[in-house]
Amino acid sequence: MSNNDLEIIVEDPTAPEADSPAVTDTRTVEIVVSLLLLGLAIVLGFDNWRTGIAWDSTGPQAGYFPFYLSVILGGASLYGLAATALGSSAPPEVFGPARSSAVSSWCSCRRCCFVWRRNISACMSQASC
Repeated sequence: MSNNDLEIIVEDPTAPEADSPAVTDTRTVEIVVSLLLLGLAIVLGFDNWRTGIAWDSTGPQAGYFPFYLSVILGGASLYGLAATALGSSAPPEVFGPARSSAVSSWCSCRRCCFVWRRNISACMSQASC
């Protein structure tokens, strides 16, 4: 047997099972992301409004350009919400390209949450030093 005929197959022992139920669909993810971005735009817009969005004798105040950027972000978020809500009534797609996607099954979702929790706690412990 030559080296060209060898095939190495590596399986992930923690990979989700093939029949693991889907966590969510694409429509739900789009709505949640649009709402999060809209919330961010509102917070940023308020903070920049509080800083000052008018013209001063020397030019625009500190919050002028960031305020209008947050308005654009809020408008794009509202557009995303409207496009998703008024979208087709086709059957929902499972979020992710395949069943083995990182967030397409309960098993892999738990794995992702564990990794994120560990990373966030590590960052928080370094920030408090």
